[in-house]
Amino acid sequence: MCEPATALAATSLAIGIGGTVAGASAQGSQARAQGRFQNKRYLENAESALQSYRTAVDAVSLRDEQESMAATAAAESNSRQGISQRSRAAVMAAAAGVSGNSLNAAMNQFSAFEFQNDFNVWRNREWQRAQLRRELEGVRAGTQSNISAATPSPLQGVNYAAMAFQLGGAALDSARVYKEFSKP
Repeated sequence: MCEPATALAATSLAIGIGGTVAGASAQGSQARAQGRFQNKRYLENAESALQSYRTAVDAVSLRDEQESMAATAAAESNSRQGISQRSRAAVMAAAAGVSGNSLNAAMNQFSAFEFQNDFNVWRNREWQRAQLRRELEGVRAGTQSNISAATPSPLQGVNYAAMAFQLGGAALDSARVYKEFSKP
């Protein structure tokens, strides 16, 4: 049979080891659960950011299409106005008996106005496209930033150094108990 001091020391050591191992196991379980939670939240945030990106790209694409249609309509309107103005000038010149260089100069002036208006329409359209491209770059950068910001942080798993110190402390405590109860 074991002497009481040895039994107390062994019990103290077993309780210390059991507590340390149970704590390390709980720490590991908590880290795994936290990891699963963080990964789930990361995937949800990433999907949300990507959906937001797709929505923004669709909106910019729709706006680009609408701006293209508006520019085409403006150019067609300029063309119709130019044709109408040249036609009226030709009719008025014919009625007044004007021809030659004067009529050609007036016709060239109407064509120049039409050309300038068309040039402005298409130059503005290119500026709009450049602005839309910059918007898409901003949306892309924002999406990347949102996904990066949601990246899970490193998890703290089982701290084996702390566990070793706890086991060492349990052993020292057991030795103290043994020493204390084995005195004659």
